[in-house]
Amino acid sequence: MANHDYDPLKATLDKMAHVHKYNKLIYDTIRPFLGKTILEIGAGIGNISSLLKNSGEELLILTDYKKDYVVQLTKKFNSDSRIKIMQLDISHDSHLDDKITVDSIVCINVLEHIKDDVSALKNCNKLLCQKGKLILFVPALRILYGSLDKSLGHYRRYTKKEVAEKLQSAGFEVISNRYFNIIGVLGWLLSAKILKKNMIPSSHLKLFEIITFIAKLEKYLHPPFGLSVLAVGEKKGSRL
Repeated sequence: MANHDYDPLKATLDKMAHVHKYNKLIYDTIRPFLGKTILEIGAGIGNISSLLKNSGEELLILTDYKKDYVVQLTKKFNSDSRIKIMQLDISHDSHLDDKITVDSIVCINVLEHIKDDVSALKNCNKLLCQKGKLILFVPALRILYGSLDKSLGHYRRYTKKEVAEKLQSAGFEVISNRYFNIIGVLGWLLSAKILKKNMIPSSHLKLFEIITFIAKLEKYLHPPFGLSVLAVGEKKGSRL
């Protein structure tokens, strides 16, 4: 009998909570771009949030559009006075409850779930102070779009060029843009395109943990493709 309450995205987030080395690698890669007040869009169950809380000197704002995730984040982080948690749908919302100056936004594996991604990027722009930075992490390569993407509710996968163009159209200057995790492409190709699985296999995630040392070198090797695109946009000009 089918389980109608089963949520592939939630199940994936639960699995990703255990790939500590890979999550740490993502955090270490984006850390140089983080400011004093950090806003995380689509924090989910807090896999990256647990690392971000060690960064911002003033405030970490965790948001998600799903109420269930907001409740879970509150239970997990309510003891930390430097963390504020709220419900936010970046596809529609472009303001926070309080007058908070945000100098960095972290958006990891979120944009691909939003139909009008450019509008979401423009809303991120409005939330940032001048020269504020948007750190964007999205799935890469259209050719990899398959069963896993459909199951997880992805509208698309991106090229590096497309990410740059959309950031620019939303009022950002692209200051960093590269492919990330070249080895992971093989696992995704096998699972999503050949085996047509609807859930990321645990063996695939274990591979992420094993190959993190290779991904660390990508900062210097600049691979021509990868499983994800990691880009940073800096807000320019007047507010949109």
